[in-house]
Amino acid sequence: MTITFFLISSLILWLVSIDTSFACQRKPSIILLMLGFLCLLISRWTILEFDQVINPDEALMAANAMQSHYGWLNWNFADTLTAGPLDSMVLTWPYIFSGDITLFSTRLTGVVLLGLALTSLYGTICSLGNSRLALISIIPIYTYFIATNNFDFIHYTSELLPVFLISVSLYFYSLSLRSSSFFPLIIAALFLGCIPFGKLQATPIAIACGGCVLVSTFLLASTTVKRITHVVIIAIAACVPALLFLVPLTIAGGLDDFMKSYFFQQSLRIQGEEWADKVPLLVRTTSNFWLIVYAYGVIGLISVGAYLSNKYVNQIKTDASTLRMFNLSAILLPTSYFAISLPGRPFTHYLLLSIPAIAITGGACCAAFAAFIECNKKKFSLSFARFAVVVFLGTFFGMLIISSNEADPKWKNYLFLQGKALTSPRSLSWLLPLESDRIICWGWRSECYVDSAIRSATREATNENQLYNTALRGYFRSRFLQDMKKTQPAFVIDTVAPGSFHFVDPKTEGIQAFPELQKLIEQDYQMVSSVKSPDSCPRVYVIKSRAALIETKLVHFQSITAKESMPGFDPSSLDDGSVFESCQDYWLAPDGVGGTVNVKFASISATSIKKIAILNTRNGMLGDRSSKKVVIRLMLKGLVVNSFEMQLNRFPEWTELYFSESAMPHADAMKIDIISFDQKGGGLNELKVYRE
Repeated sequence: MTITFFLISSLILWLVSIDTSFACQRKPSIILLMLGFLCLLISRWTILEFDQVINPDEALMAANAMQSHYGWLNWNFADTLTAGPLDSMVLTWPYIFSGDITLFSTRLTGVVLLGLALTSLYGTICSLGNSRLALISIIPIYTYFIATNNFDFIHYTSELLPVFLISVSLYFYSLSLRSSSFFPLIIAALFLGCIPFGKLQATPIAIACGGCVLVSTFLLASTTVKRITHVVIIAIAACVPALLFLVPLTIAGGLDDFMKSYFFQQSLRIQGEEWADKVPLLVRTTSNFWLIVYAYGVIGLISVGAYLSNKYVNQIKTDASTLRMFNLSAILLPTSYFAISLPGRPFTHYLLLSIPAIAITGGACCAAFAAFIECNKKKFSLSFARFAVVVFLGTFFGMLIISSNEADPKWKNYLFLQGKALTSPRSLSWLLPLESDRIICWGWRSECYVDSAIRSATREATNENQLYNTALRGYFRSRFLQDMKKTQPAFVIDTVAPGSFHFVDPKTEGIQAFPELQKLIEQDYQMVSSVKSPDSCPRVYVIKSRAALIETKLVHFQSITAKESMPGFDPSSLDDGSVFESCQDYWLAPDGVGGTVNVKFASISATSIKKIAILNTRNGMLGDRSSKKVVIRLMLKGLVVNSFEMQLNRFPEWTELYFSESAMPHADAMKIDIISFDQKGGGLNELKVYRE
């Protein structure tokens, strides 16, 4: 895909460079931008379908987005931690189509935002310069993101929306410079005002861009009165997003939540940590991201020489558009560096904040070098087209290095459920949840909300604030209990266990580490998971009234046996109520074997069966085992009364077999033969039979 995009874009750029009339047409640029987005989408398709979390942040923002079901996403509905509510609000579009918010839809949003950001940056450079400069500046970045498999550049990250907002604001700013119009500056200010509510870390870049907008506003007006009026209008436009969030929040009495969650707690969390500039380390070690920095750095050095030659040797003044791009890049580069280094943490996705600065700097450098070539074309017999091809060849070989050096991503050989854009796998469907039900997934497992399609009972999608030992922990715990008592969740899952993310010790980080919460759980809930070592797996609790109802609908098993089993994977785990595979809560057949499971019902007499539900396995984090097709035989007094062949969905989506009221079979036992499997062998995670 990278090579295809490179070859086609090189051809179009060559035509744009050698034919002035062709360069003036919009079609080449439109074709190339559409091609870039199409290649980006195709290159990401497998990642879109990958049903596991690539980075916990994407599940966090998706879970927060689910809270929009109850109203305008604000700090009284969702505590978004270091990401603002806008990062989650843009993920709510599946609700327009009556669908679910999924990891697929979340990552698709990220791809669209990246494509729109790069298109906006193209428009910015095109407005300040021309289409040739814009294409040379944007295509290498596009090529990089088509080629890379770096996990922090392919999931939905909190930097993507701010990058989009910055890029769009720069586009409207450039339109104003080109047309000497005031209205685009209002739009630019509006987008810049959104940035602090998308990612607080990107605010320095927003402030720098806002300064550019204010200067342009001041220079455009012809009188003092107009200048003051226009500056006031720009200030109001920039403040509109803050008013939309903070005024309703203040009326609802949640301004204190905003201050403590978004500002005070974030500073408390890093108290005592020694700050260090991690940007050089990130650039050197991040999946060949240094290639972009190096490529644009080389162009920058060449352009400096070209600029000095034109100014002092050829006595040619630099044109206004090139100066504007250089001035803009001189503002964006240091502020972007500052924003990335501000937290002092080595998180790769911070580098995404540099995209606008890199693109604008590339445009400025290419403009300076193009002017040098134009001035010396007779002397050196150079053409802009040759320069363009040199840049592209360098980028192309860089992409080859990327593809050869990056390790094969997990999803290439991993058995996973191919996620659907608007349909959640509903991993907790065995609990028979209602549309109105709420859940608490204690710990740091936000995908618990997304995969189950059950919304959080509190404003938390993770419980960092309730577990980190800061001065505000008491406040966040009190708020958590208030939310819980108000919503009365039907289900509580203590996800803190070995194999979970970050919080792994049930004694110091699980529910039992929060005495007031533990008391509520013991009083009102019943544990329905029953693994042999409870602390080794997430614990599932159901409110007692609902647990009793589920019990009446389930057919209980007297015994579950298997013809053969992999050591350590007992068939009794097929009825343990644990469906997470972050621990050994599933059964596996030996290598190269599908396996057979025999189930004997607990009822003395024959039981009428309404539904059979089977949850496949994938052998936990190894992802190398899965059952494909099974034959289910219902038995009565040792004889087969019904037989069905079923294709199983992949974990974590249940496969369900329903029977009509008139055709409900009666049985006292069941046999499941796995007749085909993927990779190393067969297995199952959970098995449930319902009488109604």
